[in-house]
Amino acid sequence: MSKLQELKIKIESIPEKRSRKNLVGKLAQYDQMSTQAKGVLTKCIRELHYVQSVFPSGDFQRVAEQTARAANVARRLRRRLENISVIETKTSNDQFISISEYAKSAQTALKDRWTQLLTRRIADFENLAKAASSANLEGSRGMVEKLNRLDDRVGAPPISEEITQRIVADLHDLEKSVSTLGLEGRPGEFLVAAANEQGNPQDLLDSEVAAFIEKYNLWGLLTVKLG
Repeated sequence: MSKLQELKIKIESIPEKRSRKNLVGKLAQYDQMSTQAKGVLTKCIRELHYVQSVFPSGDFQRVAEQTARAANVARRLRRRLENISVIETKTSNDQFISISEYAKSAQTALKDRWTQLLTRRIADFENLAKAASSANLEGSRGMVEKLNRLDDRVGAPPISEEITQRIVADLHDLEKSVSTLGLEGRPGEFLVAAANEQGNPQDLLDSEVAAFIEKYNLWGLLTVKLG
């Protein structure tokens, strides 16, 4: 039995009818707010697990902060509600509102961070796909298909294990595709080595390699692979 349910039983035993009606009405409002906030936080925590499966080194501090704040306010409020008389106070009202706002803020922070991370990763490979297309490499078509699928997920964090694994697979395939595109010459050799995490930063001093990287703006991709 939740704390709000316990209070409802106590309130219903209050003899004065008007007071009882007002308190029960307020309690019903807070129960709805609490249920909605709990649903948002539960969804956020579940999606955070999936998002971290895709970006295990991503920084999700903002999400953690807002989730923790919601939990802290809820704990303080639960202690205050030991006294029925505080239900109709401004402090209690503000705390219920704060819990809802922190929950929504956590969900927004997760969505924003997911969008930022996935957009950044897509941009890295989009530049490489353009380079491959410019060189008329057949493997570029497969890259574009995967990039389009990932682009559809930019504004929506994964909500299931199936979707998560599909995204992870597409990102992994994009990294592998660097080695199978058939890029030729020094730039091709350098990118293949970088894709296998064996790239030598000294090769960036080669004018042909540097010109290729600069032309197709592949610095972001190299940061991922060489950083």
